[in-house]
Amino acid sequence: MQLLAWDGVAVEVINLVAGLVLFLIAIYARNKFEFRIFRLGWSFIAISGIIKVISSSFRIYYSYYELHEYVPYGRALLVIGRVMTVIGVYLLASAAIDLWGDT
Repeated sequence: MQLLAWDGVAVEVINLVAGLVLFLIAIYARNKFEFRIFRLGWSFIAISGIIKVISSSFRIYYSYYELHEYVPYGRALLVIGRVMTVIGVYLLASAAIDLWGDT
């Protein structure tokens, strides 16, 4: 195994931990809010954390074994996770603007 494969594995382990932390923080924040729109936004962010953990696990697998034909699938999972994060942040921001005004 070359050094490049180990670099990819190390980066994906860090992404895996970041996804797990994102999930835990989102679940904690979701339980702190009473408003349904805030809870929905945090739920989307928690789902994106789970997708990030799954995609990082998959990318660790193909990076370690140097299976480059699976790269498009890993990137597709990455894009899905990012889209879920953007939707969650949009829901949180729009709910905050509706609740507290735009100033």
